[in-house]
This record gives sequence, structure tokens and C-alpha cells, in this order.
Amino acid sequence: MASTEGGVTLDLFAELPGMDGPEILRSQLVLPAGLVSYDTDGDASYIDQPRLRDSNFDSVSDKRIELVIDERDYAGGTQGATLHRGKVELFDQAAGYLVLSDADYWDEDFGDWTPVPFPREIAYNFHELTEFREPGMTFVNPDTITIGEELVVEGLFLSNLVEGLPRKHWAGVINRSE
Repeated sequence: MASTEGGVTLDLFAELPGMDGPEILRSQLVLPAGLVSYDTDGDASYIDQPRLRDSNFDSVSDKRIELVIDERDYAGGTQGATLHRGKVELFDQAAGYLVLSDADYWDEDFGDWTPVPFPREIAYNFHELTEFREPGMTFVNPDTITIGEELVVEGLFLSNLVEGLPRKHWAGVINRSE
């Protein structure tokens, strides 16, 4: 625990059982701001990790809870992998929300980028386990993402038209373009 000008920072540690032995999980919770981040690359630093709103102060972001609910609600629908490229139009790290404009998607059938239908925007949700990377697989500080910058987002779409739910996109990895 460390006191800062803005409140208290709690560094949390858990050892979870895994297939190849125990998995070490480190997280950081900033109070009273209610922001959580995870050390997904294992370097004991949180500067290169997204910080998201944690309204319950339970070290699980509001967006991660939303994803768990979405996985339940969209269970009867369809889901699949996505790959989009576009310019950052909106980026709200604490809310876990990203909008790309002038967006393209990777079309497996053609082996090339294809424009997203008008208005050529795509919205992605992300959570504290989403990775932000530079070319060459180096982790990047999400604070350095800027409006107009080109990103490539690898993720998942969820769709359940039978239940009347809108199509949603969840980012797994957000890459800076080369």
C-alpha cells in the first residue's frame, strides 16, 4: 500500500492454479478514484496497463463485469474473431471504450482489408486484461494513445438478434499500426 497525493494505491497479489503450475496475478487498485489495472505482462509495472473504473472497489473493472454479463446474455447467439483497423475517434480508458473511424476489417476470403459499411466506424469495449502493444509486441502505455492515431484491434464480436441484442465488439489486443 502506498499513499499518493490522489489517495491510496493498493498492490494486490494472487497465486492461481494453472495447467502449467501456479499463475501469479498482480493487480493495482487506486482509491478513492476506483481505478484498477492488472500486470498482464508480469513486469511488476502498471504504467503499460489500462486503468479502468472499478465502482465496487473489488479489483474487477466495471467493463470486465459487463463482459461476463454479455457472455451470458449472448450465449444463444453467434460470436467470432474480429480484426479491425482504423483511426482513433474516441478513447476513454477509464470507461473501457474505443471508437475507430475510417475503419476496415480483415476479410479472410480476400486476404485484404475491406471498408466497414457506412459510416465506417466501429466501437470496441475493452477491460483490464486487454493488451496494448507497439509493433514488435512491446507493451505500450495506454495513456499515449491519441485521437487520429491508427490502431489495429484484435477481438471478438457477440451477436444475438433472436434476443434483440445489438452486436458488440470486445478487444483482446489493441496494436499500434506500423
